[in-house]
Amino acid sequence: MERFNLLLYRLMIQDKTKTLVENKRLTTHIAVRREVSFSACGFFNFDYKLLHSILAAVTTYFVVLISLE
Repeated sequence: MERFNLLLYRLMIQDKTKTLVENKRLTTHIAVRREVSFSACGFFNFDYKLLHSILAAVTTYFVVLISLE
């Protein structure tokens, strides 16, 4: 599915007649299916998995900090 979305996106950009861009269903499909990804200078992706790991580490740190007081 991701490969199809990428191919469709490229075809929409290269379309000289703009008929693909004017198609509401294709435009909506691209808008809904397009995944946004962030990376730190290409070293690693900042996604939900990393965010979950950071949140778990911070929570664990606070639990240990509170229990030691």
